[in-house]
Amino acid sequence: MGRWAQRSRGGGGITPLNAILKAFIFDADVEDLTYQHNVDASTLVPAAFVSNPSTRTPTTIAQVTSRKVRLQFPDAIDADTTVTYSGATGGIRTPQTIAIT
Repeated sequence: MGRWAQRSRGGGGITPLNAILKAFIFDADVEDLTYQHNVDASTLVPAAFVSNPSTRTPTTIAQVTSRKVRLQFPDAIDADTTVTYSGATGGIRTPQTIAIT
């Protein structure tokens, strides 16, 4: 009996959703978010983020590194304890709430 040729296929599969790994107060009104994978700040919408318990939303989002973005808030958020993302950007887990360190 002969053997059937077998072929393995690489790749494919489901691409995991990108998630926030760390939220850090950089300044009284600035928060840095570090993502699991590369993220493009220009695809994120400020209104999709809420810092809690103040419920403030950022006015701008800037790229810091390939995996880090900076949220600029209109008022101080340095007493807040969590940040929530509830956006519609493709490939980003939503909703997610992260403790601020």
